[in-house]
Amino acid sequence: MLSVTELIGRCQANDAIAWQELWNIIDRAARYRIRRLLRARRLDETQDDDVLQDLYEHMRNDYCMRLSLFRGTTHGELRAFMGKVAYRFAKKLVVKWKRARGKEEEAANYAGSPARDGPTERQIESARRELESAMPMADWRKLQLISDNPFSSTGPPGHSKASCAESRAMAKRTIRQWRLELIRKYGDRI
Repeated sequence: MLSVTELIGRCQANDAIAWQELWNIIDRAARYRIRRLLRARRLDETQDDDVLQDLYEHMRNDYCMRLSLFRGTTHGELRAFMGKVAYRFAKKLVVKWKRARGKEEEAANYAGSPARDGPTERQIESARRELESAMPMADWRKLQLISDNPFSSTGPPGHSKASCAESRAMAKRTIRQWRLELIRKYGDRI
């Protein structure tokens, strides 16, 4: 077992063995306190591993600068110091989690439900293309003539532009009759 000053110096120098020993000290000193904190804040106490992992990452990122504040000489003092540091870190982390959860709930309340319950634009477009591809050319022409906003200027798949131009000139029935005819033929497909 390393002396406290040697342990701190080696941790700051990123020695793996020293890190392992320090981590064992922190785990024994802080796990119970962190579980108690999580229970008190009505969080799952199995998240203690997440808290300790975040603490470990935080300590690794700042090369144990917190350890340079330690003025004790014994392992018991180090254990008490690291337990306090871990507990404070856990409190701040729990507050951060609660704040994030509150923001998520607030955003969910503002988001509300989607504007429509039916199909999306993409689904409508796909169904339209499928219906057009199943229609004979004569029915497609009728559909183009009666619609206020024609689906496309190029015609259904597999038909030429010239035949589409002819369709605009061949209106012999009334629009009402065509609508009824198309609804009877294709209404169950929509």
